[in-house]
Amino acid sequence: MCVFFTLTITRVVQFSFGQQVAHAVGITVSTVVFTSVGSSVGPGEDMLLQYHAAHWTAFGFGIVALTLGIIFFKGVGVLGHSDGTPPRGSISETEKGKCESLD
Repeated sequence: MCVFFTLTITRVVQFSFGQQVAHAVGITVSTVVFTSVGSSVGPGEDMLLQYHAAHWTAFGFGIVALTLGIIFFKGVGVLGHSDGTPPRGSISETEKGKCESLD
């Protein structure tokens, strides 16, 4: 039990670290875009252009993530069932024939 708990905590920490790094990079790039657009906006003008640019940057990140996910996870099937055999505990074809319909 202790080994399972340790491995689970390790995986959670690794995921958490990757998530924190991704958030930091995303926020940094969005802030740079926001600031660079803000340099062209004069004082007292509407900041809506800055927010639009930052949100389009975030939308672009989402589209890139979607594209990478589709490309790299295209051939991934059900986890643990790559050999074509039915999963353990599933109903086989012979067992299906034994069931009687209630209709």
